[in-house]
Amino acid sequence: MSHVLIGGTTGSGKSVCMDSIIVSVLYKAQPNHVKMIMIDLKEVNLNVYNGIPHLLIPVITNSQKALSVLYWTVEEMFERYKKFADFGVHDLKEYNHKIELLSLKDNSNNLKKIPQILIIINDLSDLMRINPKETEESIVRLAVVLQIKRALDLQIILAG
Repeated sequence: MSHVLIGGTTGSGKSVCMDSIIVSVLYKAQPNHVKMIMIDLKEVNLNVYNGIPHLLIPVITNSQKALSVLYWTVEEMFERYKKFADFGVHDLKEYNHKIELLSLKDNSNNLKKIPQILIIINDLSDLMRINPKETEESIVRLAVVLQIKRALDLQIILAG
């Protein structure tokens, strides 16, 4: 899946579209294959997903925590890139396959597969209004990292 930007006026179906994508991921992907980070400052749409096994952390409703998580995500992408280089692979699928093969050979190793990460931000405008500079910086950093390193398997859904 590529990144998705969902825009529209109030009542145009942005939340319905986002819910459809989320439910589709929940039905098709196991929790150990896809982890989600959900940001919903209004605490209206995404709180219903609290408690699902696919969540990396509970739904974020605080702007400072949201920014911290976005910064963490950039660092996580660099860590993944380093792991890929260390194992001589080009993408997440190759990395997980190599980890699986190594685990079959040696059960004592502590290597774990890495899940895809899906970041979902509901009402990006709220986050931009509260912390415009920091939010823009975080999203631009993520976009640049992902542009350069497309094999990292992180997708972003932004709803306006």
